[in-house]
Amino acid sequence: MTSPAPETARNGRWPPCGAACAQYHDLGIDHFILSGQPHLEEAYHFAEGAAAELRSRGLVAPPQPHQSVDTTGNGAQP
Repeated sequence: MTSPAPETARNGRWPPCGAACAQYHDLGIDHFILSGQPHLEEAYHFAEGAAAELRSRGLVAPPQPHQSVDTTGNGAQP
């Protein structure tokens, strides 16, 4: 499988990866497609490490409080 878009990989400790993301941000890149194997475990690993590093650099907004969603369809508050 080939990709028409350029690709790059980053791995290692969070501070150097955060610095690389900050450099991309300075170039105007503000969206990333992230991938890891196994997918679920890597998503948690990223959320616990990289997101905190990027948040400390002001590149990611702080998490928003969880909001309840009406799934009953009748307007009731869960």
